[in-house]
Amino acid sequence: MNNNVSSALKSIVTHVYQEVDYYRQLFDEHALDGNKTPRMQDFEQIPFLTIEELQNNESRLLANKYHFFPWTNKLELRRNSSFSGYLTKIYWDYNDNDNSNRLLANIRNKWYKTSESSKVCSFFGTFYIGNKLLPYAKNNLCNGEDNLLLHWENLTDDKMKDYLTKMDTLGVEWLRLRPSVALLLAEAIMKHSMPIPKSLRYLELFGELLHDEHRQFIQETFQVELSYLYGSGEFNSVAFECKHNRLHVLDDNVVVEIIKDGKSVTNKAGEICITSLTNYAMPLLRFMTGDCGVLTESQCPCGVKAPILQLIESRPCSFIVTESGQKISNCVLETIIERTNEFMHHAVRQFRIIQKGPNDISVGFSLKPAYISWQESIRQEFLANIKEPGLLQANWNFMFTS
Repeated sequence: MNNNVSSALKSIVTHVYQEVDYYRQLFDEHALDGNKTPRMQDFEQIPFLTIEELQNNESRLLANKYHFFPWTNKLELRRNSSFSGYLTKIYWDYNDNDNSNRLLANIRNKWYKTSESSKVCSFFGTFYIGNKLLPYAKNNLCNGEDNLLLHWENLTDDKMKDYLTKMDTLGVEWLRLRPSVALLLAEAIMKHSMPIPKSLRYLELFGELLHDEHRQFIQETFQVELSYLYGSGEFNSVAFECKHNRLHVLDDNVVVEIIKDGKSVTNKAGEICITSLTNYAMPLLRFMTGDCGVLTESQCPCGVKAPILQLIESRPCSFIVTESGQKISNCVLETIIERTNEFMHHAVRQFRIIQKGPNDISVGFSLKPAYISWQESIRQEFLANIKEPGLLQANWNFMFTS
């Protein structure tokens, strides 16, 4: 770890011991001195934080001052789902969030020649203002003169053609989207010879594993530079791909470890464990993500000295295929789950979706114990949140556990 990261790590460790009830108790129980400048071997004595512990301790993981006005008004609430289907909530101070995102923006600007004035188009499923979920809207949302926000639901060929026209009209310079959405867009472009926006010069993919064959097809279709971002709502950006296709850990924003048999390792596969260096409202130390990877410190031709992360297992780039043959990105199902959970007071702890046939889809919900009697209401809310025509005729089977 470089000196800057060590300084940031010392700051966050001291902060959690002084300001976060969960960590003060944890440190005391394990005889850890939160006021001591941490060496790496001291840091590795801090117990891991699991997804279940995050779910069960949301309030106690929030720094003390954010329980009170006016600090409560400075919080942004994030909803996140993991590779294993666990649903979590994480709070960010607006200023911390801006600082964290600026770290990525600075690197993106340097590597891929973007800027704050570059016109960008992002695809999304849900949209919040002031931590409040906005009602579903069929049409795209336009956010200012330089940003285009488009739904990833109901991506018919006609709608994708319309989206490409909107991008061209606005003069969009780069896209930010899931690999599955990029694949659907690329397939439509190739199938119908749709024109690619003339101003487009860069794609940034995130949120799902990017397989080599998918990367090749997307890049051959769009004929622009492409990079991959590994991140999450808990940490924002974790690792960013340079022009040599290597994921460099953003070590001003996070500390990344690979855990195998309970120990931090390099050059070996294990579970990805992340510590936030910039979220002081709800800091997470040694959070076990459920994703798998390998961390190396080999030299990269780009000259960046930050560790290189190779992803092995994370949220897959996958689709539901309807009876008519239409492909629907799994992120559409995640959107339905998110909307359902938002309106059902975050009753769902974990979900699992399995397509057993073209018209046969099973949904498993693990509910918080207090909400086990809400099964029928959750089922109805889920069905009410299906806006994708290709999913409306499916036979949905629901299973509930607590």
